[in-house]
Amino acid sequence: MRKKMILTGGVILLLLGIFHASDWFKWGRELSKLHPEMNALVQMLNLGIVTLLVGLGVIFILFRNEVATSRSGRALLFLVALFIAAQIVAAGILPTDGNLLITGGFTICALVFLIPALMKEK
Repeated sequence: MRKKMILTGGVILLLLGIFHASDWFKWGRELSKLHPEMNALVQMLNLGIVTLLVGLGVIFILFRNEVATSRSGRALLFLVALFIAAQIVAAGILPTDGNLLITGGFTICALVFLIPALMKEK
């Protein structure tokens, strides 16, 4: 079950990376309203997030056995769960159009990574 959850998590991260990359192209008019330095900062942060999501997704898919059986792999799973949990908290604190469905989806995603991180070795 642990390896299936890690594979599922990898696919989720790839899909989130693709979503962030595709959403980037829709931001043109909104980003142009920002100061040029803020515009560049937002784009750099998004590029970093896309790279991280796709890279971790590929690692979790291709190396799920290693991730499942190593302490460093479980630590990486925990870190991704924490990253997603921070997004949930930020959505609750920062002024967004906080959709309950999105918050629920993020919660499920966090659990997809947290559960295999906390599972005991057999």
